Amino acid sequence: MEEVTNKNFQTHSGSELKVLSLLTDAENSEDPAIAYSLANQGGELALKLGLKKEYANSCLIHVGILEKNGAYNEAMAKNMEALSFFKESKYPKEEALCWRNLGVIYNFLGEHKKQLEYNIKCHENTKDLNDKAG
Repeated sequence: MEEVTNKNFQTHSGSELKVLSLLTDAENSEDPAIAYSLANQGGELALKLGLKKEYANSCLIHVGILEKNGAYNEAMAKNMEALSFFKESKYPKEEALCWRNLGVIYNFLGEHKKQLEYNIKCHENTKDLNDKAG
């Protein structure tokens, strides 16, 4: 299998690059249907290849699309998948993003106490990141 080195000096196989390309194209697409389809393709390929972080990132792409289209319960389910991975794997920046997403979703659902709870969790995570950065 062909290997390519990106600007961050990480080596990726052709299949891994395909996942990254699909997810990047999904993020950059202005058409929600196309973006959702690309994120699905990238997520499925990531799962097949055992690329858990990329799969979790595909979930976050879905969250954004679903939120914009008012599918809040589906967005919450995808966000919880991503949160589970990022929290377990110690990716605090991405975990904070998931907490923020939950706050946004609960705001749209009119559940402001839960919104505040998740905004506070996001703030705590972000504060911890800033404290570690100096």
